[in-house]
Amino acid sequence: MTHRPLALAVTIATLACAGPVTAAPPAPTAAAPAAAPASQRAPAAAPPASQPALTPPALTRFAQARLPPELDLAPGRYVVVLVLTLDATGRVTEATVRPPAHAALAPLALNAARAFEFTPARVGATPVPVRLTYRYTFDVRARAVTVVHVFTLREKGTRHPVSGLTALVEETGMSLTAVGDRLRVHGLAPGRYTLYVPAGEHAEARVPFTVGRGAAGASVLLLERRQAAVNQTVIRAPIEARSVARQSLDMTELARLPGAGGDVLKMVENLPGIARAAFGTGQLVVYGSPPADSLVMLNSLPMWQLYHLGSLYSVIHPDFIERIDFIPAGFDASYGHITGGVIDVRLREQPLTAWHAALDVNVLHAGVIAGGPCSRDGDLQVAFRRSYIDAILGAVMPSSDSFAMTAAPRYYDYQLKWQHRLGARHRFLVFANGTDDEMVVVNKRPNLDDPTFVGNAGMRTSYHGALARWTYDPGLAVKNALALQVSVTAWDLDVFQAMSFRQRQVPVMLRDDLDVRLGPRLKLHAGLEAIAEWLAFKVRSPEPPASGSVDRPVNLAETITTDERGTELAFAPFLSLEWQPHPRLTLVPSLRLEAWRGYRSWTYADPRLAARLKVSDTVTLRLAGGLYQQPPEGQAWSSAFGNPRIGPEAAVHLLGGGEWAPTPRLALGGNLFSKWMFHLAEPIADRTLRYDSSGK
Repeated sequence: MTHRPLALAVTIATLACAGPVTAAPPAPTAAAPAAAPASQRAPAAAPPASQPALTPPALTRFAQARLPPELDLAPGRYVVVLVLTLDATGRVTEATVRPPAHAALAPLALNAARAFEFTPARVGATPVPVRLTYRYTFDVRARAVTVVHVFTLREKGTRHPVSGLTALVEETGMSLTAVGDRLRVHGLAPGRYTLYVPAGEHAEARVPFTVGRGAAGASVLLLERRQAAVNQTVIRAPIEARSVARQSLDMTELARLPGAGGDVLKMVENLPGIARAAFGTGQLVVYGSPPADSLVMLNSLPMWQLYHLGSLYSVIHPDFIERIDFIPAGFDASYGHITGGVIDVRLREQPLTAWHAALDVNVLHAGVIAGGPCSRDGDLQVAFRRSYIDAILGAVMPSSDSFAMTAAPRYYDYQLKWQHRLGARHRFLVFANGTDDEMVVVNKRPNLDDPTFVGNAGMRTSYHGALARWTYDPGLAVKNALALQVSVTAWDLDVFQAMSFRQRQVPVMLRDDLDVRLGPRLKLHAGLEAIAEWLAFKVRSPEPPASGSVDRPVNLAETITTDERGTELAFAPFLSLEWQPHPRLTLVPSLRLEAWRGYRSWTYADPRLAARLKVSDTVTLRLAGGLYQQPPEGQAWSSAFGNPRIGPEAAVHLLGGGEWAPTPRLALGGNLFSKWMFHLAEPIADRTLRYDSSGK
């Protein structure tokens, strides 16, 4: 078996046969072929008298792509078609690959093209930005050497491919770099050798291998992921200014944190700016806001709950999670109907390359997860977990004359994810999940102060839903994501027959996000949220005490019973502009409009503004703020317990902060935050209204 390192020759200027060059405003433009070498250039036609002539850009600095010698390509010519966006100075501001393209050569061509330099395109005498197509040609020539051994690289435990690894042969000092998940050793005489893999993301390894006189050897090298590589939390600053306080945490940096138990969503509770509400509720307090004022989302769509009852585990298996975006305040108009913060859980979209399965058994639950490729362009993953806490507590907490725990907390959840890729432009994702939690307590001895509290008290919550998402990315300056979510939720609460609550909710939500680059310094993000929801709730409860009054025992309070149901429609278009008036300054004005019709009828607008200023290469300042509005909690607008005509609650955010990065390995940052809340639902003494919007 032989391997052929490569000698590279690149055809430099092939713009004429590559496609059109288009010029952007300020002046009227005419599409024209791009510049070509003199040997290929045809006489240009005279432009119409009513339009100035377009002078295409000319390549003045060419960058040579460097091919790794281990890249195994047959001799021949390989062409990678690139789409280059040039600004008015002729600098390459964006480079993308037009499919189909060779998987190994495409990134090499992209890296080289980003270093190209051109003369500016001109419309008349005015320099203008343009977009052109460039054919980067690789001329591969053979030079034969002998491959003596091939290592296939896999991660121990998961069998995931490991790419980009660097190793060396200890006996000769030969340095080797893997291409994909293959590490090829060549040019060694017969004998025994040792492959040394230095410690990095994976643990250090020394693997003996033998070179014979016949065919090349082959083996699988299993690399163990280092605990030290993942026992840390890396909080990355956002690269865009739409949410200046965004913190993104990658799943691989969270999975094995001490105390997480492998549950990445549990680490949300430890983020700066987050406090926990009452024990076991699983609610989060973001920058001091009540839990109901913040929103937990899944791929930017509402998520019913983050944790099971007792806040022991999250409701989604960590293998489905790619990252968590935490935005405590000052976010742009793409998030709405909340006055607190946002926790956006992002699903993993990396394709599964091999089938795998894992069993998780601990003192609280047992679960299984399996997944792998189901076709050449698609993959499937499923998971299920069920707790047995009720059985454990039943064994260690036997009943007494006054107290018994009969069905204390139990939960189960399931997830199914299917992905399919249609070429390089289309990606489809379907994610279905469900959770069911229940807790029951039995009190056998009545309380002398309030004899009502005897008997059973229990709560049960359940969610079953599906999310479908289609992402279209043509590789130019446009990207669109369309998502549909349908779910059914139930919440049942019974407190010793003195109070009961039954709620059923069927929301259907459609969301579309469109990103368009309008120029080298202007980007548009627009979208629409549309919600149709059916809601029914039945409540039997003691009348809440009036504002300023003394609480009375439940058995002495008047009982209110209500059975309400209805439908609601909501539409929320939003728009954000990311504008760079100066290379160091980014401004993001945004606007969100919301219209609610049904058992609530509101229309309002939320203007917001964010700014990011790069003072120097090490210091960045940021500022954000705006108006944020949300519906009040259910009891405030219920016809039986509140005021159906009450309006939305509102808040004004003001956030300022900065970051100092004195070295590439150290960054210090902080935020100052202020929030003014007004139009809050407030209990009042008037028992005919019960609530008004006077709170602040």
